[in-house]
This record gives sequence, structure tokens and C-alpha cells, in this order.
Amino acid sequence: MEMCAEDTLGETWDCLRESNGEFLPFILMAECFLWIFAIAGGHFGIKEFKKWRNQRKMEKRMKNKWKHD
Repeated sequence: MEMCAEDTLGETWDCLRESNGEFLPFILMAECFLWIFAIAGGHFGIKEFKKWRNQRKMEKRMKNKWKHD
């Protein structure tokens, strides 16, 4: 793979397409979707984990309160 740093964006894009084939736009789009999915999944995964952890804390607190009353 050659280094494609041309003067304009159009020339750089053409150089990248020549060196990587016609599938470059699809590869770049797939990679963008992968990162979007990873970031969104991480965000919502952390949110759900915090919700689950707080629920467990509340359950333990309520059990202890029930035992001591």
C-alpha cells in the first residue's frame, strides 16, 4: 500500500481508490458503522450496568432493613 498524500482531497481519494480497489467506500462505511455501534453499545451497556448495580444495592438495603426491623 502506497502513501497517498496528494495536494487536494480529490487526488488523495483517487489515489486511495486506485491502491485499495473499488471497495474502499464500502470498507470505510462499514468501519464507521462498526465504531458507531461500539460507542453506542458501550454507552448503553454502561448505563444498564449502573442501573443493575443500583438495583442490587437497593435490594440489599431493603433485605437488611427487613431483617433488622
